[in-house]
Parts: sequence; C-alpha cells; structure tokens
Amino acid sequence: MAPSTDELERTLLNDLQTLHDMVSSDDSFDRDLYRALTGTQWHREGGGHVSFSFKRAEEIVNAQRARKDRDPLTLNQTGGEGTVSERIASALRDQGWSPRPLDPDVHDDSHVDSGADGPPRGGTHRKDV
Repeated sequence: MAPSTDELERTLLNDLQTLHDMVSSDDSFDRDLYRALTGTQWHREGGGHVSFSFKRAEEIVNAQRARKDRDPLTLNQTGGEGTVSERIASALRDQGWSPRPLDPDVHDDSHVDSGADGPPRGGTHRKDV
C-alpha cells in the first residue's frame, strides 16, 4: 500500500530540509525550487506521489529560508511554475523523487493546498461560465 499524502508530504519536506542544509542556496536556487514544486507531481520510489498548490510551494520554500534567517521571497504565481531545472531534479532524484508534469484538468487527491487557499466554506465551490 502506498504511503498517504500526508506521509509523502512529510517525507518530501524532510528531504527538502536536508537538501537545503547541504547546498549553499541563494535566491535563484529557491526560485527554481518553487517552480519545481508547482505544476509537478513528485513521485517517490516505492509508490505514491504528492503535488503542491502555488501558495503551499511558496510556504515550503520560505520556511526553508526562515530556518537560515533569510527573508521570504514573493514566489506565488511569478512565472515558470512547473519548470524543473536539472539541479533541482538531480538533487531530488538523489533523495528518491522523480518529477512528472501535473495535468491541471485532472483532479489529484495527492494535491496539497495551503490552509489559506482551500475552497471557501459554507457551500459548494462553483465556477460560473
């Protein structure tokens, strides 16, 4: 049985923390990481995958920066979402992860939103056409 989305998120966050501790990250690395975390499904060796909303990806990157006393970056919807640079792909591949493009037209139960960007409460979420 594949791990739950929560378990996969925790594992990826731990791997990202290890990665961030190992590399001398700068703003360009963190921007690349944000882009790689958005619009992408991250598949774990052994089964399962996780993907992140734009806002959640920004929170993840800025939490890593805060651990090093670095100022947060504005990343949410700044462009390049879904682009996985070779340095990010290689670093996460070494941790047992592989990227696949996220199909925005298909519901993904393993998609993790920020608490701030979940659906509205008190009714159904409807898109007017």
